Amino acid sequence: MNYATNRDWTHGGIDVSFNKNLADPPGWTEPEETLNQKQITNKPVKDTGWYPQVMGINRAQGQTDKLAGKVAHLFIAGKSRWEILLLKPGEIDQ
Repeated sequence: MNYATNRDWTHGGIDVSFNKNLADPPGWTEPEETLNQKQITNKPVKDTGWYPQVMGINRAQGQTDKLAGKVAHLFIAGKSRWEILLLKPGEIDQ
């Protein structure tokens, strides 16, 4: 998810939150910062059209924008400059 820092919709960064059961609205974890404004661009970000999207990498496993593995492409404003590592709570990157 992305968020605004003021009522002019100036973007502040991109956070991520997880829920094992979408039928359980209170089950969402606290959002954690993934990227902040300075990590994405050195320009003012008011008009960049941010929209974070995760896209699975492994086509053989059926990964798409609806299913991603542990490592996926992270698109922002339609461009993928990053890969994102998705770990379960308590899981450590090895």
